[in-house]
Amino acid sequence: MDVDGTFSLGAFANRGKFQGTGPGKFHSAIHFPRFKSCLSIAERQSNHAMRNSYDFRSLRERFLLVPILPVLFAMITMVNPGSAADELPFDPAKICRLSVDDIPRSISIRQGADVWLGYDLEKAIVFKVWQAPGDKPGLILESFKARSTGTAWFEGKDGGEWQLKVKGKAVPLSASYLGCTQSKEHFELRWELSHPDGTIKLSERIAMTAATGKARAHRELRAESLQPGVSLVLPPAYRKAWVLTGPDGNPVNSLIDPAWHQLSLP
Repeated sequence: MDVDGTFSLGAFANRGKFQGTGPGKFHSAIHFPRFKSCLSIAERQSNHAMRNSYDFRSLRERFLLVPILPVLFAMITMVNPGSAADELPFDPAKICRLSVDDIPRSISIRQGADVWLGYDLEKAIVFKVWQAPGDKPGLILESFKARSTGTAWFEGKDGGEWQLKVKGKAVPLSASYLGCTQSKEHFELRWELSHPDGTIKLSERIAMTAATGKARAHRELRAESLQPGVSLVLPPAYRKAWVLTGPDGNPVNSLIDPAWHQLSLP
């Protein structure tokens, strides 16, 4: 590029070490006119005004958004009121989220001082209840998994599955684990039980305090989304070893409403 703002092949040739005239050489006298904008003065002024207007709107929108942010934050925290205050971080002394006794997806929850309940999360069942030996822990941790130790009170690894009873017929259910939360008084586990015509929400609460009376362990169950005339039947191992009672304290054979039911191990 020359000093006057024009491009010439001579300047390009000098940069590339090509000089003079003749075959195969650049001619230094050829000039290209300076590039000029195709836009008129009025069009350039219009574009400049549009940019200024956009910048002003953008700045104004930013300032308008500032007072709205606290309102948006409050709306987000009010979506599920009370849940954030009720839920607590998991206490490793009361819950072990490592797989237990070679059950791939399992957790263990302590009830009272020395009673443990082992859950198979894929089947939505308790597969073992045991008491820790003396003053020793009820779990031995090794290589990112746990092994139960102590006196077994209940074992039901192959104790069957949940069933839906519809017009006298048993319909098998498949379980999907939804999660676990800890509050001040209990843990709560949640599953979704699926059948060909829909789903049922199963919730279970495990109190942190020890069972009283003749019960050695106790839990609470609730089934939601049950249709009229349909009942949720416990797995066979539960029916043999555990006692299910309704909200009124009387023994029942299955869950037929969304009320909390008591399940105790004598």
